[in-house]
Amino acid sequence: MMSKIKQGFTLIELMIVIAIIAIIAAIAYPSYQNYTKRAKRIEVQSYLMELSHKLSSYKLVNRSLSGASLSVIGGNSSFPITGDQTYTISLKTQDATDPTKFVDLSDANANLNAWYLLATPAGAQLGDGAVSLNAANQQCWYKGTDDASGTCLAWSER
Repeated sequence: MMSKIKQGFTLIELMIVIAIIAIIAAIAYPSYQNYTKRAKRIEVQSYLMELSHKLSSYKLVNRSLSGASLSVIGGNSSFPITGDQTYTISLKTQDATDPTKFVDLSDANANLNAWYLLATPAGAQLGDGAVSLNAANQQCWYKGTDDASGTCLAWSER
């Protein structure tokens, strides 16, 4: 009489494999989320640099920032332009009478010799921190503070 050879996996073996895969996924997923947030932050930093070049060109041609806005220089207040919004971009300048206050370039007290770009997180980027760039090329990331009120970390400190 021939004996039958059993082939296949037992239920316990399959459950162990599934548990191992679940543990690996639980460790890897948060790392992936941090990676994607960082990648999106770097993309918006690049976009702010692009806008800064456009603002410099505008100021060179017009000898002032008078009349400048994101739409005039070819920018957009929503980033990215297509897909889910991750940042809201704003263009401001210092108030000529109160340098601690930022106002629109169209404001009567606007300092028309300087500009300030702020990328405020939205959607999936909420909680990651605002990103800013100014005319003096001061590059800030306000880690964990979406309203740019925290400590300014240089972009290279990310």
